[in-house]
Amino acid sequence: MRAVNYHVASATTVLNPTQRLALGLDHWPDGSVGTMRRKGRIVSIGANGDGFARMERSIPRWWNQRSETSDPRSSNGRRAAAMIDDARTNIGPLGTVTSAKSQVGGLKEPADYVAGGPIYHDRSTDTTLLVYHAEHHFAEDPQRFYATLGLACSRDGGRSFCDLGRIVSSELTQNAAARSPRPVEMGPGTLLLVDGYLMVLFRDFRNDYSRVNLAAARAPLAEVLAAAQRGEGVEWRKFDGFGFSEPGLGGHPGELLPIHSPYNGIEWADAIWLESKNCWAMVTSAVYFDIWSLTLTVSTDGLHWSPPAVVQGSRSREEALYVSLTPPLSAQDRVETGPDGLIAYRVVSASGGFDRWSDARLERLVLQPAN
Repeated sequence: MRAVNYHVASATTVLNPTQRLALGLDHWPDGSVGTMRRKGRIVSIGANGDGFARMERSIPRWWNQRSETSDPRSSNGRRAAAMIDDARTNIGPLGTVTSAKSQVGGLKEPADYVAGGPIYHDRSTDTTLLVYHAEHHFAEDPQRFYATLGLACSRDGGRSFCDLGRIVSSELTQNAAARSPRPVEMGPGTLLLVDGYLMVLFRDFRNDYSRVNLAAARAPLAEVLAAAQRGEGVEWRKFDGFGFSEPGLGGHPGELLPIHSPYNGIEWADAIWLESKNCWAMVTSAVYFDIWSLTLTVSTDGLHWSPPAVVQGSRSREEALYVSLTPPLSAQDRVETGPDGLIAYRVVSASGGFDRWSDARLERLVLQPAN
């Protein structure tokens, strides 16, 4: 596919450091924020340190009778497209905090850190699936960790989650990673639904310590949901470059997005279905000579992506690592974005790194196609 060019049409600060701390969001969002529509409300879930925070907003009754924006991550192909503004909400477009910090329950494997944000909601069973990022810290040092991705299940709209087990781990084993000074980071586990399969996109490391910029694993949605009702997980399979023939846990990964320029390297990513173009749109964060930028790439199948193009007006001299995408969530959103636009959230910090939460703020960016 051809590169797609976007620009920042507007940028606003949704949450400054003082507001964030006052709400108990000390490390939020520590990754991607997932959004779903459930029973007349918009629910958002994002990592807050070793746990997750939950927000929600109501949708006016009249909107429930209208059509919604299509999104393959919902079981009936729909996702919320409008929601009225409410001056009483704590975080503007994301809603009111209903839980500042909850944790995934019943972990099947121990971890030093477990939190997540990418979600999938099946409306027919009212089941919410959460991709979580787990870490094992070497010598109790949080800066040296081995990450894996797992799946958790909720039947109460994301108020509580129960672990279904790990689904993806690096080809580089934990024992081998312990000898490396750098962490094994897999990212958030960007979640897609393609041809009846749930697919996660992530970073990986091969046995020779080489980094895979973007890898994929998948499992049949019907099997995942059936097993989730029993509190169990299923096997996920990694894409090895030719097919999904490798085990998700420890399998050999294929590269989906080779690095051809400084801005092809993915630091963090999120994707949503762009109905107007009938494709997935993925926004990633990239850094080059301490300049952070958003890049945008599109795909129809989650495996073949267009060359990432820097979003015009997104460059920042401050760290801008964590990014999330949402569909338009209010009538005003739709006016701002137009038919092909997107809304991105990113965490911006002058301190950066493990000091980012001393001054991190949350920005909301309206992205529109460039002329």
